[in-house]
Amino acid sequence: MDRIKEAARTLGVEFPDEYARFMKLYDEKLSDDPLTTEGWIPELGSLGFVVGSTLAFRSKMTGLGASKVIVGYRGTRLVEKVNEEIDVYYLMDTRDGRLSLVDYLGITKPLDETFEQWAGPRLLKAELKDKYRSHLIVIGFDDEGQAEALRSKMLDMHRDGWVKLEDAVAAVKNPEGGLAFRHTPALSGDKEPTFLERLVNAIFAPSFEATRSRSYKKRISNTFSRIGLHDPFVRETVEALKPSSSALFVLCRGRPRSDKADAVLEELLKFKGKLLVTSLSDRKEAILQEAVETLEGDPPTRKNMIFE
Repeated sequence: MDRIKEAARTLGVEFPDEYARFMKLYDEKLSDDPLTTEGWIPELGSLGFVVGSTLAFRSKMTGLGASKVIVGYRGTRLVEKVNEEIDVYYLMDTRDGRLSLVDYLGITKPLDETFEQWAGPRLLKAELKDKYRSHLIVIGFDDEGQAEALRSKMLDMHRDGWVKLEDAVAAVKNPEGGLAFRHTPALSGDKEPTFLERLVNAIFAPSFEATRSRSYKKRISNTFSRIGLHDPFVRETVEALKPSSSALFVLCRGRPRSDKADAVLEELLKFKGKLLVTSLSDRKEAILQEAVETLEGDPPTRKNMIFE
């Protein structure tokens, strides 16, 4: 029997289509015990974890609900009355895919997300690490010139052999709300749109809908549906790009050249910005975010940008 159908039969539920498709593709990469072992997507458990954890919860909490299953592990929370930490899990309602948090005391907290919306940004990071073996960094700036200035600096460092830059895209929103983009030509020499170009196009497609053919937009949509790019990631990135601001999307392969790592960091820290998303580890992301937010940089005069 299909492992998804077997898990559903054991639990007496019917999994939502988006969850079933997701688990068909990625179940074997997920952790059987996300409490102690981080899997391909942290916090999310395999079907074995889902079945075992759900049955354990049902045996302790009769009011859990027959349609709800445990799909992941969130972490711990402190119970102040007894000064003890208890485990908190992700609970999915199989009727509509909506998520909640639940602990062993039976306290639940609804989340304003479906499983598909929750998993989308996390899947994007995992795919970038696994398939592309690249680091995606998106940095937002409070002015219109910094993204283009940093893009130019990244190109210089690539030409000097300091970093292996695959692509970089600067997005600028003028005071009236109009968008303009500057794409770095595909460094591989490939004439087809790069991964990063398709990513930025997919995120901001509604802003220049009239300039793209239906077949092109369909190709973009299909590409990112496959890797799990869903509304929360798109919405947060678009909302961060306010009038008179800019954002830089950078895709790098591997690490900076070992003898130039400090010099690369020194150059990057000259630019003040907010880290929006990255495929780096949480620890390195926190360090980088703290650095770029605490150092000031004088923004250059904005260049005239066009969509290429």
